[in-house]
Amino acid sequence: MQKKQNWKNNYLRLLQGKKKGPLVPIALFFLLLASYFYGLVILLRNLLYRIRFLPRRKLKIPVISIGNITIGGTGKTPLVRLVADLIRQKGLVPAILIRGYKGSFTGEYAVVSDGHSILMGSEQAGEEALMLATQLPEVPVIIGASRYIAGQYAVEELGVDALILDDGFQHRNLERDLDIIAIDATNPFGYGYIFPRGLLREHRWSLRRGDIIILTKADYLPLKRRERVLEKLKRLLGKKGKIIQARHRPVWLRDFTGEKERGLTLNKKKVIAFSGIGDPASFERTLESMGAELVLRLRFPDHHRYTQEELLEIFSMAFMRGAEMIITTEKDIVGLPDELKDLIAGQEMGLWVLGIEAEINEGKEILEEKINQIFTEERNTDE
Repeated sequence: MQKKQNWKNNYLRLLQGKKKGPLVPIALFFLLLASYFYGLVILLRNLLYRIRFLPRRKLKIPVISIGNITIGGTGKTPLVRLVADLIRQKGLVPAILIRGYKGSFTGEYAVVSDGHSILMGSEQAGEEALMLATQLPEVPVIIGASRYIAGQYAVEELGVDALILDDGFQHRNLERDLDIIAIDATNPFGYGYIFPRGLLREHRWSLRRGDIIILTKADYLPLKRRERVLEKLKRLLGKKGKIIQARHRPVWLRDFTGEKERGLTLNKKKVIAFSGIGDPASFERTLESMGAELVLRLRFPDHHRYTQEELLEIFSMAFMRGAEMIITTEKDIVGLPDELKDLIAGQEMGLWVLGIEAEINEGKEILEEKINQIFTEERNTDE
């Protein structure tokens, strides 16, 4: 199990400048070379969209995109929930369009939830799609590589009032009314380089395409460092940019069945944390802020599919390390098949799941004003 984690850890250490050895400069050179080629492709693609050589299609209802410019966890999913809740507070019904990454479904689109019932499992739909369908039972969730086709279905068959694109910033062939970009305050520019030399999906000046920048996990930074990040963002965005600050806070701690819940205080509890998410450090930091003593941090690749052997090894390590609790994330638990849940239920030590929610602590009025503006304009157009 440890070997599966090492490749990613070594790669990140290389990008961070923490890896030493005679081959490191050579590896960095080839990564930089590859990033230049990749960056040129992205520049050309964005240019073709800008001059309208590549077509962009428009749907009949407002479209809100929530995305990022870096690979890894910037906290998009909690923001999707937050925006969906803001729309629902207006008495409107949104639908969420998501690619369904790591799901086995390969058709044009599929309905994970119709807003009444969950119709697909994680193996077909992917963990994030199923997690959103579970967390927002009254909001339709649709997967598909073409967000336009999936959106058409949502408009014509489900009669929704708005569409939210999960991870939609690079999905440029669909017009949107509001572009929200999540920036991880702890690593805002992906080590400064385009992938694979860094973690940027596209050049940082692409942020100017966004309408709102949400600096997530802002509370993790000391004030002076946060101010430096904000100053860099303001220089990139110019006068147009609107910046909001948000934090991700724990809201519940339940056993994996969802039947038992305990308080959020983990005063000196010895905990093993395991996760297969984009930003495991953020999850671990949250547990520590709750008072946990992390005796072991197990990091798996994003969207990891756990095996019986891996879970048994986690419980074995918990026993050997004298852990009192094993805690994971919502995303990790939602993808477990029933037979593995039965296996967990038979263990003496329980498995707990931490629920996280996005909370805007500065600039919420900016987001609310933009959303109100979209629906006001839509209503005026209809009239």
